[in-house]
Formats: sequence, C-alpha cells, structure tokens
Amino acid sequence: MGFSQKRVFALMSDIALERHYTPTEIAALWNKDPKTIRLLFENEPGVLIITRPETRKKQRYRSFSIPESVVRRVHVRLSSR
Repeated sequence: MGFSQKRVFALMSDIALERHYTPTEIAALWNKDPKTIRLLFENEPGVLIITRPETRKKQRYRSFSIPESVVRRVHVRLSSR
C-alpha cells in the first residue's frame, strides 16, 4: 500500500467515525427543504448513499448519511460565494 493509499484509508476511517447527518436534520439546521439538501449533497465526495433499486412494485429508495466534515465543507463553499 503506497503513501497516498494509506492517507486515503486514514481519512476514510476518520470520516466513518464522525457524526453523520440525514438530509432532514441538515434541512432543519439550515432552514431548507430536505429535497434541496439531497440535491446539494448527492454528488459530494464522502457522502454515503445506500440505494434500493426500483422494482415493478416499489419505487427507488435512497438513504443518505452525510459526515459532519462534509456538511462543514459544503457550508463553507456555499458561504464564500
């Protein structure tokens, strides 16, 4: 395992242990709609999205788990515009 792979693994381990939020929790903190929060975070690196595919009888379901460091990063990015 090279240095960069070790560093990525260490960072991912840190992210795995920190507080995670749902889109609904962030929406309440930021006074936004949960749909807006999902759109903001769906392509953000570090966000865990667990998906159940759509079937003929059930619609697609996605569960978001957003680490606190990612919430902070996005907030800083949006605040600096």
